[in-house]
Amino acid sequence: MQSCVQALEKAVNADMKQVSEYFGELHEAGDPSKLLRVIGNFLRVFDSTLDEIKVNGKNLTDMCTSAPNHCITGLVAVNQCSPQ
Repeated sequence: MQSCVQALEKAVNADMKQVSEYFGELHEAGDPSKLLRVIGNFLRVFDSTLDEIKVNGKNLTDMCTSAPNHCITGLVAVNQCSPQ
């Protein structure tokens, strides 16, 4: 059982190292506060991206509703302008 836990810990540390490096943080396996900071950074980026998608999606929907012939071509625009 302990070897399974140790294997899982190694895998988690390897994943956390990748995520830490992505966000420009140094990875320290024994520092739980680093883990929380990396997760916090991820959640902030995720929330910001969702907000941006919501704003851009609403703007695109408004544009397609007001002038359907002038929609930007692309999968999202075509989907937003096509009849449901």
